[in-house]
Formats: sequence, structure tokens, C-alpha cells
Amino acid sequence: MSAVTPSARARRLSNGASHAVGFFVLLGFGLASPVLPLLAGDLGLTAASIGAAVAAFAVGRLLFGLGSLFGLTDMRRLLHLGWLIGGCLLTAAAAVWCALAPDALQLITARAVQGIGSAMAMLSASIRPFVGDDDDALGRRVGNQQTVFLLGTAIGPVFGGVLGQFAGLHAPFWLTAALALCGIPCGIYAHRLAPSSSGAVPPGGPPPGARLLISAGGTLAVLGIIVIANGIRSGFRTTLFPLWASDVLAMSETLIGVAMSVGALGFLSFALVGRLVDRLGSAFVLAAGGVLLALSSALVLVVPAVWAAFASMVLSTVGASSTIVSASTIILTSARGPQRLIAIRNQRVATDAGMFLGPLLVGVSMGAWSTPGALIALTAGGAAVCAGAFAVRRSAHSTTQEQNT
Repeated sequence: MSAVTPSARARRLSNGASHAVGFFVLLGFGLASPVLPLLAGDLGLTAASIGAAVAAFAVGRLLFGLGSLFGLTDMRRLLHLGWLIGGCLLTAAAAVWCALAPDALQLITARAVQGIGSAMAMLSASIRPFVGDDDDALGRRVGNQQTVFLLGTAIGPVFGGVLGQFAGLHAPFWLTAALALCGIPCGIYAHRLAPSSSGAVPPGGPPPGARLLISAGGTLAVLGIIVIANGIRSGFRTTLFPLWASDVLAMSETLIGVAMSVGALGFLSFALVGRLVDRLGSAFVLAAGGVLLALSSALVLVVPAVWAAFASMVLSTVGASSTIVSASTIILTSARGPQRLIAIRNQRVATDAGMFLGPLLVGVSMGAWSTPGALIALTAGGAAVCAGAFAVRRSAHSTTQEQNT
């Protein structure tokens, strides 16, 4: 076993510090999620206003992402510390605003601003570990980043609920502000240790001929798969599952929460999935993820039982993990230099679009076709991901093959 070089150690520390920024931001988001509807209700908000307050965060993130598509053509500018520090400061200020908001309009606006700030900070933190053209263990690195990011989302609600019960509904927002500020020293540390952004491939990386290229249509297909996978995960987890478990299985709120917490453990599979992508290839893992997503909704449709509810939550998160990591790796592997940073930006926008559209479309499906119809739609979405994996595989080719034609 070769010793770890100082440059490799510095890169790992820089990557870890960048991941920590996203963890702190998403941990704060998770802290607020269980108390936000209650706080909105205390302000006298209607059911529609409460829904708007919950969705405003995702709208803010999506607005920044869409704006970056047109206003940030050179993604290297996001490596400037001002973006990360500004995003953390904006997130913290908006969280304080949420805690102090006296009415519905201010609460909704504050949540949207918080979403914009979190998108700024997380996009800046997301691109730094992939500045160079190093393809070595790319799937593992994507998986590690997604694991750290989503752990904050997974464990935040547990602590947020406890904090809200014993310290008041405003307390999670104050802690959210403090956590956002914790991201600033992490970002500065990552910036100081980051390697040069020259884009050169390190000596230990694979040869250029081994990298995967996909067509422009294939790239759009992969981004569409990321939208669908995040939409299925978000819609099933946050909207359909709690209603289905309560109405069909008469599960208590506590048992539903336990099932969702058990399902959240599936987020730990991101790191393992990344290693499988490096070993088995992205297309195979992508297809397997689509199968698991389809099974997660089909299972509770066919077997309406408590054990199936727990199993479906695990299948859903593992399936989403497999799909998101493999699809993201395909996009990053097929890009070079500044285009890789743009690919990361596009992946983040697709993720936010899916998390925004998922609960909305699931709610519409439940209203139009009832719960079984919505489950069938989710199952079809998983099958579409699996089919898309084969379409992407057919559009892929290596640089060597391209040069030989």
C-alpha cells in the first residue's frame, strides 16, 4: 500500500471541509422542517399559506439555480470565497428572519431567501471537490459528498422536533442560523487547502481514453433522470407515504416517524453506491436504482402492511441513492475542465427541480387518481428511470472509440 502524499491528504481535507458546508446548511434545513408548519399555524396561516411557507425554501433554491443557468456561464467564479460566505450569511440572516417573522408574508419571503442563500453556499461547496479533471474513484467521491449532504437532512428533523418541543418553535431557526455560520470557517479552510484549478489530470488518474462521453441528448436524459429520481424520493417520502400510512394502515404519527427515520438510514448507502459505480459501471447501477424505486411504490400498492411500509421506505432511499450517484457520475465523467463545473451546476439545478416538483405532482396525482393511482404513477417513474439507463448506455462511447471512427 502506497503512502498518502501530502497533496492527496490536502485534497481530502479540502473535500471534507467543502462537504461540511453542505452538511451544516442541510442540517439547519432539517431542524426547521418539523416545526415550520406548527409555527406557521401559530401565526394564523391558512392551510394554503402553510403549504406555501413549506415550499418557499425549494422555490428559492430553484430560482437561484435557474438564474445561474443564464448569469453564471463561467462556473469558476463560484470558487471565489465571496459566494460561499455570502450564501452562509444570507442563510443565517433568513433563518433569524423566520424566527422573528410576525406574519405569513414575511415568513414565506424569509423561507425563499433562505433557499437562495443555501443554494449559493451549497453550489460553491459542491463544485470545489471536482475542480480538476481527476477521474480516479469519481463515483466514490460523488457518493461521499451526497452521503454527508443528506445526513444533515436525515437527522435534522429528529433534533428539530425535540428542540421545538422543549425550547420553543423558534429555537430550531436560531440554531439553523448558527449552523449556517459554522459553514464559513469550513469554506475558508477548504479554500486554503484546495489544489490548483488548472484542470490537469494527476499522474495516478486513468488515461483520457477511459473516460465516458455521452451525446447532448444523453446528457439531457441523465439530467431528466436526476429530476425524476429526486421527485420520486421527495414526493413519496414527504407527501404520499405519511398520508397512505395514516389512512390505509392507521399507523400512528410516531410509527410513521419511525418508518421515515428507518428509511433515512438508506441515505448511508450513497457512499457504498459510489464504490459500486466505480466497480460495476454507472449504467448498471443506474438501472438497478430505477428497479428499486419502482419496487418501493409497487410493494405498498400490492401489500398494504406495516412491514411493507418500512421496507418501502428503505427501498425508496436506496433506489434514489443508486440513481442519483450513478447519474451524477455519468455527467461528471463526460465533462472536462470548466465544463465539469457547469455539469455540477446543472446537476444541482436538476436536483432542486425534482425536490420541488415531486411533492407537487404527487399531490395532484392523489387528487386526480387517489392514492393507488399515485402509487402506480410513482412505479411508472421508477420504470422510466430503468429504461432511461439503457438509453443512456446506448448513447455512450469512449474517447478511444470516437477517435477510431
